[in-house]
Amino acid sequence: MYLDKPLKEHRLLQAIARTNRPFIKNGENVRPFGLVIDYVGIFKELKRALEIYDEVDIEGATYSVEEIKEELRKKIARVMGYFDGLEPRRDKETIMNAIEILFRNNKGKEFGRLSSEKLYGSYMR
Repeated sequence: MYLDKPLKEHRLLQAIARTNRPFIKNGENVRPFGLVIDYVGIFKELKRALEIYDEVDIEGATYSVEEIKEELRKKIARVMGYFDGLEPRRDKETIMNAIEILFRNNKGKEFGRLSSEKLYGSYMR
């Protein structure tokens, strides 16, 4: 959901709740949560609206973009660490060398796991 007009209190929480409903298709959870993009700066209103709840009840309701960016930087550095000395280029030879490095060092599964991990950030403070 893209917030492009101010909402407050109950209307704001209700809009977010509708956006955040999981989407289940054929028994599979296709979309476990929604994403709200704030274009008008209502985050302060969200903090006020959430003050009536216990911190445990709203844990994970929001995430710091800066913390997520830092987490992403760390994960990229960790994954790229497998390829020290390999010049990053988009050609077949470089890709084949990268694959060879992963399999020679038995890091293929770990690389796959690390490169597909989700980023969650931390609860707002």
